[in-house]
Amino acid sequence: MVDDPFARGSLRVVTEREVISPAALAQRVAVARGALQAIQGARVAIAPSRDVDSIVAILALITSGRPIVLIHPKLPHDEQQRRAARAEATLVSVDALLATSAEPLPASVIEPSRDLALLFTSGTSGTPKVARLSRGAMAASAFASAEHLGTGAERWLLSIPPGHVGGLSVLTRMWLANGTVVLAPLSERALTLHQVTACSVVPTLLRRALATFDEVPANLRLVLVGGAAADPLLLARAREMGFPVRVTYGLTEAASQVATENKEGAGLRALPGVEVRVREGQIEVRGPTLFSGYLDHPPRDTHAWFNTGDLGHIEDGQLKVHGRRFDLIVTGGENVYPAMIEAQLAANGIRAIVFGRDDPEYGQQVAALVAGKDVAHVRGVIARSNARAAAFERIRAFAVTEELPLLGIGKPDRRAAANFPGTFVNV
Repeated sequence: MVDDPFARGSLRVVTEREVISPAALAQRVAVARGALQAIQGARVAIAPSRDVDSIVAILALITSGRPIVLIHPKLPHDEQQRRAARAEATLVSVDALLATSAEPLPASVIEPSRDLALLFTSGTSGTPKVARLSRGAMAASAFASAEHLGTGAERWLLSIPPGHVGGLSVLTRMWLANGTVVLAPLSERALTLHQVTACSVVPTLLRRALATFDEVPANLRLVLVGGAAADPLLLARAREMGFPVRVTYGLTEAASQVATENKEGAGLRALPGVEVRVREGQIEVRGPTLFSGYLDHPPRDTHAWFNTGDLGHIEDGQLKVHGRRFDLIVTGGENVYPAMIEAQLAANGIRAIVFGRDDPEYGQQVAALVAGKDVAHVRGVIARSNARAAAFERIRAFAVTEELPLLGIGKPDRRAAANFPGTFVNV
């Protein structure tokens, strides 16, 4: 008989207004599972938010066996539709799904090799790839994380949107552990009131918490910090204040965590069952948490090493990460693909190199070096491009130059663009 831990999970959800018991949530999930029968196609695409209805929809899809295509809710609707079409999925709004009256449907038992979720992942070629994460990989990640961190049925604050692998992994982790997910602001009051024991944050959220907390609630035992490189001074300040932070390194292709500190300041160590090595300066990963392959690509050998493209080295058993993929911009924990923005600007008649500039609040901000002389014209084109982009994708500053710096093979030299000595104008 197939062992499918997702078929027997349970979850309590706590919000600012209500507490939803595992039994009550299971009933809502069963009804949503029944409503899914009316939706055509093998895959269902949704753009989930941090709310109860999105949690119900995600759990209904997981327990029905229908692969979920997760799309960022801040993307424009036409881009959401394009991504759903690319993944050959039916795009359904969470509201429409849960508004449908249906008979409750029991959970299905599904093979571990089947896709659980498809996520648009970090890429440097301009077009994000679609990673296929199996049910077995997501379960292996949840159990390895719990073993590594010593966690179980926690009260986990969902501070990362479930459209990201980090947010999705909080839901699957707590579902399999029969834990609690708390939907509330990351505030001292909320953590105390709801007795939150754990949360996952990007450095931007941690920085904001440092500015607003008077003291750290004693019930908070774990703060995972990942999604972008964290400033060592930020981590030191957080620990000095009493935040139990543990740095984590992960990626979508590994179902979130790859290596995490198992004690505060102990250094990044691979999760149980996950192997990490560095070859020619690049981090490679192998293990049961790895993805099945990219959509529209041949299935990957699940026993093979995966080259993350991230740079680092291993010292005394600890993974030292030097940097994320070179071209990718990570701003406030969100991924931005420079080539996509460059293509939008080119369609409006200007050539540009898009890159990330250091920013104390968001880690990086999107900036552009534009070929041209007319600053007013460039500003107008950027304004039109920004109007069609998600907030985190918008260009925040630009400079103009007569010639764009290029590498010998004709590719944009982003390092040179980031070091351009001219004046950048805020948008």
